[in-house]
Amino acid sequence: MEPYTVPEGLYISQVARVLFGVAMIGLFIRLSRSPLIRERGWRFIRVGACLFFWWSLNTFLLYFSERFVHPLNFTGHAEDWSQKLIINDAPSTIFYITGLLDPLLVVSATFFIFLGLRKLRARREVW
Repeated sequence: MEPYTVPEGLYISQVARVLFGVAMIGLFIRLSRSPLIRERGWRFIRVGACLFFWWSLNTFLLYFSERFVHPLNFTGHAEDWSQKLIINDAPSTIFYITGLLDPLLVVSATFFIFLGLRKLRARREVW
């Protein structure tokens, strides 16, 4: 999670996440209704688009959940990487921790897009 020193950076990033999420859900819906979905490559791309949507939503919500985690739950400083989170049973803290696992979503989504493109390339013998 990247820290923002000015609020404009956060606003622009959040708008970008919303637009990216809308684009990915649009791609997912369009592929779901298309006859192309019979091909395995397009099914992989559809899964990748769905995972990218969840990643976008997750990171969007993560920045909001950070505001609800009490500052006393953190020790150390973020600037020198010594910051640690004290875990309690608050739902915001638990959501914050699970939200930090967003690299799992983005790497999985990228992998499925790659698999889909590779299947399409092998089938069509193009590129």
